[in-house]
Amino acid sequence: MEHSHEANEAAKNAELTTNNRNISTTTSNGNSTVTNLKTVNDFDLNKIGDEDFAWYKTLYSSSFSKFFLGQATQKTTDSVGCKTPEFSDFGINLREWLQSNGRDAIKNDRLRLFRQIVHIVDVAHTQRIALLELRPSSFILLQNGDVKYIGSIVEIDSLSSSSHENTKKRNLHQEISSIDNFRAKMQKTDDEKLSRRNVSQLEKKWYGFPEGFSIGDLLPFNIYCLGLLLFEIIFQFESIEELSMAMVDLQHRIVPPRFLSESPEEAGFCFWLLHPYPSSRPTTREILECELIYGSESTNDLSNAEESTLLLYFLDSLNQKMHEKKTILLENMKLLDMDIKVVERKRASRRTSECSRTNTLRDKLLGNINHLENAYFSARSNARLAEISGNDRSDKDVLSKRDKWSWVESQENVLTMEEKSTDRVGSFFDSICKFARYNKFEVCGTLKNREFLDSSNVICSLSFDRDEEFIGVAGVSKKIKIFELDSLLDANIDVQYPVLEMSNKSKLSCICWNNYIKNNLASTDYDGLVQMWDASTGQVFARYDEHRKRAWSVDFSHVDPTKFASGGDDCSVRIWSINERNSIDTIWNPANICCVQFSEYSSHLMAFGSADYKIYGYDLRHTRIPWCTLVGHENAVSYVRFLDPETIVSASTDNTLKLWDLKKTSLEGLSSNACNLTFSGHTNEKNFVGLAVLDGYIACGSETNEVYAYYRSLPMPITSHEFGYVDPISGNETSEGNGQFVSSLCWRRKSQMVVAANSSGSIKVLKLV
Repeated sequence: MEHSHEANEAAKNAELTTNNRNISTTTSNGNSTVTNLKTVNDFDLNKIGDEDFAWYKTLYSSSFSKFFLGQATQKTTDSVGCKTPEFSDFGINLREWLQSNGRDAIKNDRLRLFRQIVHIVDVAHTQRIALLELRPSSFILLQNGDVKYIGSIVEIDSLSSSSHENTKKRNLHQEISSIDNFRAKMQKTDDEKLSRRNVSQLEKKWYGFPEGFSIGDLLPFNIYCLGLLLFEIIFQFESIEELSMAMVDLQHRIVPPRFLSESPEEAGFCFWLLHPYPSSRPTTREILECELIYGSESTNDLSNAEESTLLLYFLDSLNQKMHEKKTILLENMKLLDMDIKVVERKRASRRTSECSRTNTLRDKLLGNINHLENAYFSARSNARLAEISGNDRSDKDVLSKRDKWSWVESQENVLTMEEKSTDRVGSFFDSICKFARYNKFEVCGTLKNREFLDSSNVICSLSFDRDEEFIGVAGVSKKIKIFELDSLLDANIDVQYPVLEMSNKSKLSCICWNNYIKNNLASTDYDGLVQMWDASTGQVFARYDEHRKRAWSVDFSHVDPTKFASGGDDCSVRIWSINERNSIDTIWNPANICCVQFSEYSSHLMAFGSADYKIYGYDLRHTRIPWCTLVGHENAVSYVRFLDPETIVSASTDNTLKLWDLKKTSLEGLSSNACNLTFSGHTNEKNFVGLAVLDGYIACGSETNEVYAYYRSLPMPITSHEFGYVDPISGNETSEGNGQFVSSLCWRRKSQMVVAANSSGSIKVLKLV
């Protein structure tokens, strides 16, 4: 049972003698419990026995005890010399409340009060204790909402036992009379108050024991009294005379017609409690479980004051929210006005003319106005935060640091990108122009080779050679085929044949061409083998077998042509050198590695995607811990690509791509706030669908057998192209997808063409127009 702080404090402060025992019954939050039975010996009602109860008989010369409830303030002595506590005016008794404050209480508050009283009776009944004065004047209502009983009690079992042992047996009525006399001395002041209201004597008659009453009916008689009490609490009377007549009639199970019409449920409940047969009356537990009583505890039943307070809180909160929106709206309008003036000045300096293309572009912008609005204010917000914070990483030199032998041309490109990144809003306007520039993918060429058109020939990887004249194709066919790109673009060629074909013992997962050494081609396969091929002869000249499970990805460093990396299902990333037989470094990860990617802007930065939904960045000079850990995806990360020195884009099987700002990352812990944008529109839930980037454009595959194009600053696709289904027999293409998906992508930098392959082995060369 829950211990009430108030009851404990009252018991501690009470100056009671050894012969006095204080039994407190309180309520907490509307729940009535026996919370304290304090004496100098910590007497506990939960452990009450015959010996303890005999003490009560000695004190009162009867088998009854008293529930003294409240804090004792002074001591008096009764006629037999026993010291008894006298109580201060710490509350109002229920009779006075019914005649004053109770008139204004709503029905739900009255039912709550009745429920608290039933809780008190229930606690006593569970310990075989009966309340002998269960009537309004025996209950005190405290200011904190607690209810206390100050009447007489009797333990049923001890009463029966003592009656057999006592040679001077007295009947129950004599015991009651004795204790009533004693109580008269205890509550002289309260009785005087009641007598002034001409109710005290009437109340004793209304709640008195009936003729022929027996000890065995004490507990059911308490239920009968609860029925009378419920009637008094619920029904409001105009005068004491009306109350007196109603209470007399109630003993004959007659209630006022107004009570029946206004409170029919409560009237029926009273009849149940006042049943003429004691055995047919409910127990206190059954009363508490009734919907009428239990339902009054619902927090939905609020007083008028509570309803007003709640409504006022709602309106104030809504008003505050609207003011916040107003402030944000005014700030956004100021930003718009500033940007409009900037664009108007630029427009005035150039001669423009209306044309059909301009109207088409306007329609495209208006069709995506909601996405563009969010992206615009997001760019504005990021620009403002960048100006305010200025808390970039101190070790961000790794993002663009190159060794001395690196090409000057590439370094100049890095500086250009840094300059562009300083003007975030300007780059957003540039992205709108680039978004509006293209409307669709145009098919420039198609691979016409029926050997590929088979579900067993899923193309897993595409890669251009250094000069982008040849493209390597690999997949589950266990073959690497090299095609000349010009043959794919020549519509006059009926069937394209590879210029070179290299066979492998296992299914191939990835291939990557060296960006500087023209004929070096690396591959990974399902056996975990990493191999280096000479594309001029079609022969393997190096094998690396340190992976213990399937290897998913391989990538050459864009800065150091002798360095490459691989990752796989053995949760490791291996760093290799074409001049060494064994790996030169190993990075262990908690989960499978799905992809690896070197930064083409840095000599030391590498990133990889993992099956634990995270992206890890490593400074290869310090591989003990990650340089950064990016979190935000909700499924495995299948691809990672660098857009510029400070930005990477990732693909996941959670149907999204995400753009990450590496300057927002942290060396310690997870970098969850580094995601600047999420791209959505394509479908990707279980397969590797490919990812390629070029000049801010992002191409990815979809499990709907489509190729999607995005631009780096905008979350929605620019356009998409459906592959279609190519019949392996006729070679004709239909719109049926037949469960196929785009499986690999590769961007050609020279002509901004995308080469895409799907799960049926079909290959297309696409261009944005």
